[in-house]
Amino acid sequence: MCGRLTGTGNEVASIFRLDTSYGGGKTHGLIALVHAANGMQGVSNVSEFIDSALVPKKKVRVAAFDGENADPANGRSMGDDIFAHTPWGRLRMAWPEKLDMSDPPQR
Repeated sequence: MCGRLTGTGNEVASIFRLDTSYGGGKTHGLIALVHAANGMQGVSNVSEFIDSALVPKKKVRVAAFDGENADPANGRSMGDDIFAHTPWGRLRMAWPEKLDMSDPPQR
């Protein structure tokens, strides 16, 4: 992920699913990724965790999607009788000025 953010590499998929059993470290892994994306602020020994060349220098906006309760068939209510059927639809509702209309809300 950090390689993609810094433009130094794209060896892995830009979207991936964390799927491990209970206690498999999903939450800790995601917390570590957020810290890395935010420049490892407050971490004095960055090189112990990641190549410092891979730490983003610019501000990174982070979005997370928990698919556990997603309902692509019926959509997820966004209020005002509007339903988003995909993660992109939910993001578009959150930032309408930033995203296109490729997943228009359905009533």
